Amino acid sequence: MPEKKNNLNLSYKSKGMSLAVKTVTRLSVGMLLLYGVNMTLHGHMIPGGGFAAGIFIALAFLNLILAFGKDPAKERLNQRRMAIIMGLGLILFLFIGMLGFGKGFFFADFFKNNTGFFSILGGKNIPFYNIAISLQVSSGLLTIFLCLTLLKIKGE
Repeated sequence: MPEKKNNLNLSYKSKGMSLAVKTVTRLSVGMLLLYGVNMTLHGHMIPGGGFAAGIFIALAFLNLILAFGKDPAKERLNQRRMAIIMGLGLILFLFIGMLGFGKGFFFADFFKNNTGFFSILGGKNIPFYNIAISLQVSSGLLTIFLCLTLLKIKGE
């Protein structure tokens, strides 16, 4: 029987957990990512926000690592990529904060009124902060997990 593969190039016969766990992981990862993105964009209206959304996004990738083993994660995720995403979140957060200087002080609301496209954003610039925070939290949590699980200390 030929080996089944999905679009992530993770085979069912690879190292990792059982077929049942891999199947449930494939079904749940999309829902976790979707919920994390939803919480990021609507965090100013629902309980949660950037921090909780970043944890959900990181959990989606952690499920993949736990179910399929560390080898696919080693191929796709590296320290440089995680540092770039974390830095992007920090720069975005600071940039949005600096835009408030137009109003006279740091982190001021820089929208004059809620008209046009921005009328959707009831939280004005808070959704942009949520995006930056979720980038930082998800990449930071994933980096910590990868460092704890994938790195080996010499001599062990």
